[in-house]
Amino acid sequence: MDAIETHHRTTATAAIIGFTAAAAAIGLADALNPQWDWVADLASYYVHGRGGWLVTAGLAVIGAGSLGLAVLIPPVRGRWALVGWSLAVLVGAVFPADPPGHWDRPPTPAGAVHGIAGLTAFVLLPVAAGLLAVGLPAWWPDRRRLRAAAALVVAASVPFWVTLVDVLGGPSLTLAGHASLVGLAERVLLLAGLAWLAMLALAVRTVPR
Repeated sequence: MDAIETHHRTTATAAIIGFTAAAAAIGLADALNPQWDWVADLASYYVHGRGGWLVTAGLAVIGAGSLGLAVLIPPVRGRWALVGWSLAVLVGAVFPADPPGHWDRPPTPAGAVHGIAGLTAFVLLPVAAGLLAVGLPAWWPDRRRLRAAAALVVAASVPFWVTLVDVLGGPSLTLAGHASLVGLAERVLLLAGLAWLAMLALAVRTVPR
């Protein structure tokens, strides 16, 4: 195994570990802040609560790991969307969201940047997954499984956008006492995306250079 292949495998392994740690960090932030409702509230809000640094660190790790994968995969359709997703997540890590309950107020400058970055990221995630599902070469490892994972990402993006648009006009989609469902939909989409990214990283590890 030459130095380049070792570097690629190390980067992919670090990305897998990072995605797993980021998912755990966001889940821990949810658990540390029972005063908020993770079903109704977006994960980014938790930066203002106990262990808020976990959200910031999680987003930074997701962005960095995704960007590392974008560098390692071939220059095919969808790569640009993966780069855009990575950069948008990194911007979202640098600029925190406004606290919960501010839907009807003008955003702060940092909150506005975070909001734009977040919307951009969640547009580009299913685009990247969908395009790479058909853009990766036929010899790419685990191509069938990656296509199935990409389909889950695209499917998970639908309820997220439905609940997000709904809550922007005032919460109306409720369930079992929860003010909205956008937080749950966001977390499902994020977990689906992290699973797809981890599978992409696993494939990168086995690609011969």
